[in-house]
Amino acid sequence: MTIDLSDLNGQNREDKIAVIDKIREQKSIPSLDALICHLKEETDQSIKEKIVLVIDELLPQAGADSIGNMIRSEDAFTRNCAVEAMKKADDSIVPVLSELSVDSDRDVRKFAIDALTTRDTPEVRSILRDRLEDSDPNVVYTAVEYLGTLKDIESKISIERIAMNAENNPMLFCSCLEALAKIATPPCNMDLITYCKKVGENSLFRYSILKYMGSCASYEIVESYILDLQGQSGEVFAKEIIDTMETICLREPDIVIRPKLKEVLKRLIFSVETGENRYELAKLLADNRDVEETRAAARLDLKSNDALVVLAAIEILSKYGQRSDITAMEKLAEETDSDEILEAIGDAVEKIGDRIL
Repeated sequence: MTIDLSDLNGQNREDKIAVIDKIREQKSIPSLDALICHLKEETDQSIKEKIVLVIDELLPQAGADSIGNMIRSEDAFTRNCAVEAMKKADDSIVPVLSELSVDSDRDVRKFAIDALTTRDTPEVRSILRDRLEDSDPNVVYTAVEYLGTLKDIESKISIERIAMNAENNPMLFCSCLEALAKIATPPCNMDLITYCKKVGENSLFRYSILKYMGSCASYEIVESYILDLQGQSGEVFAKEIIDTMETICLREPDIVIRPKLKEVLKRLIFSVETGENRYELAKLLADNRDVEETRAAARLDLKSNDALVVLAAIEILSKYGQRSDITAMEKLAEETDSDEILEAIGDAVEKIGDRIL
């Protein structure tokens, strides 16, 4: 059945819909370019939506030329439709995206990489690794970010190199560090650690540096950085310092936090604004200080008005508490309306009982 594409430009709404339906029914790839061109001209929203449905269905079969032309459109809606259609397509679209990822137009390369970030195949990873050498920082940034999400070990060395040459691009530098933190394969690159210390005076970088160090650096390196940081603006980065220490304690469960850093962490308990931070820090310190000191601090925290601090105290006492702590928690159970605290008390009392009996 012949499709009269001129009806797309007419005034009759029903004729337009009929053309769109025919293109879809016949899977007419030759008609797709005309439909794409018309998309940016169409003012009727319901017709635009019908066109988008057809594009989603047929565009993956159209090849790199049609997709590339759509991405090059000056109309943002048209460009976004192309990317979304490619994201929804199955993996048969990957060779087309690979071709577009080396297009001379950096915007086409960027959109092609964007469309790859919903899938994971060996070919996709290879395409992304190749784009780490791209001349456009935005393409590199997208590739770095997704390779980090994929925990792609093979890209680690390249991302480290990019990080050490990205000081003038803070977003890319931080993205590299955070991708490496997700990949998390110790040991850290000592040249990159040295570089991080060199540029670490820039407050924009500190959060990402902490994440990277926490993922792979030794306790000594992390301690040195935190002690230096707290002397400048430790309270500002209290949450990040806590997260980093938690990460390294999980990686190295036998470490003992040394007195100087322990004092810093204790001070941070009173500088953080949210209960969640204090909760995490209290648990962290509980495993790295004298048991009697731990019990005493937790018993005081049972009286806190902050529910998360109370929960931390209950959890700590479940590990180190004595018979008298059962009595204190049972009294708290009578006074609280929080189901979460009641549940935590029940678990803690049971654990203490199992331990002392």
